[in-house]
Amino acid sequence: MAYVLVGDRAVLVDTGCAGEEDSILRGMRRFNLAPESVALVLHTHGHTDHAGSTRALQSRLATLSDSRGSLLRVPAAVHAADAPKLRAGDSGPLVPLRLSSRVLSLFLNPKFPALEPDLQIDEGFSLREYGLPATVVHTPGHTPGSISILFDDGRAIAGDLMMGGSLGGAVHPFDPGYHYFAEDLGQLRGSIRKLLDRGAKTIYLGHGGPLEASRVRTHFAADIAGL
Repeated sequence: MAYVLVGDRAVLVDTGCAGEEDSILRGMRRFNLAPESVALVLHTHGHTDHAGSTRALQSRLATLSDSRGSLLRVPAAVHAADAPKLRAGDSGPLVPLRLSSRVLSLFLNPKFPALEPDLQIDEGFSLREYGLPATVVHTPGHTPGSISILFDDGRAIAGDLMMGGSLGGAVHPFDPGYHYFAEDLGQLRGSIRKLLDRGAKTIYLGHGGPLEASRVRTHFAADIAGL
């Protein structure tokens, strides 16, 4: 899954799995978004299905020119706690939350093309310089460096903070639930509450969704109460 946020300059959020760079670029062109408008690649976390095509996309974009005629150099950003995953090209531990997660982990390849992140971001990183009324919220738990992007109007992109439905979001995508994996379930629950308390209204995810905040709060009520 990848999202393109369009302001004064475009921000690409996540890059899917390795080998999906052409699909991302074709998708942009289909919506009349010029690839050379991308000014930043921002990762919600450092897993193979969210950062797999970043290195290839950076190389592809480096063959294009910006509005001043200079070759593009599009920086890649990730929270500092997930920077080691990008450097290693390895998702690291996939800690299953249920039996189906254990089975799924047997078929997943955690490796992806490694890259050196250009920016290591943290809580409060603003996208306003790109013309986007949005701020980064650190929402760890799925991974230590997981982030969400919260817009002033309550829309949020939350990566794998949670999942919509089952089978990767293919079934009942608007029903909230936990993702298959979380390195720290306690942190994850705190992050869900944190994002809701910050005013998230509609939450866009890497798998399934979007989810309405009222349904999320109801579904996780017992798990996040008192946090």
